[in-house]
Amino acid sequence: MRNLTHSIKEYTLFMATMIMSMTLMYAFFSLALSDRILSIFYTFYSFLPIAIFASIGVTLVLGWMIIYITDFIMKKRSREFGLYLLSGMKRSSVALMFSAE
Repeated sequence: MRNLTHSIKEYTLFMATMIMSMTLMYAFFSLALSDRILSIFYTFYSFLPIAIFASIGVTLVLGWMIIYITDFIMKKRSREFGLYLLSGMKRSSVALMFSAE
């Protein structure tokens, strides 16, 4: 429980960033795939490549952010995980604990 409260305090900013990013991505794709916007794409074909490029860009940036945050958290907690493994915990137990937190 102590680790959980410490993790919540330390990683609140990262989790808020992820939630905001996912919300913005959902809003972007909801807008881009709405009926009115799709009718504009069918009318003006030059907008379609721009929308596809923007969708790919948003997805790549969000994917990079997820990888960066996960890597940051794992580096920050590597000593803790090492102690758990050294004390005899199985890797699956440590992974399950990390997922639960």
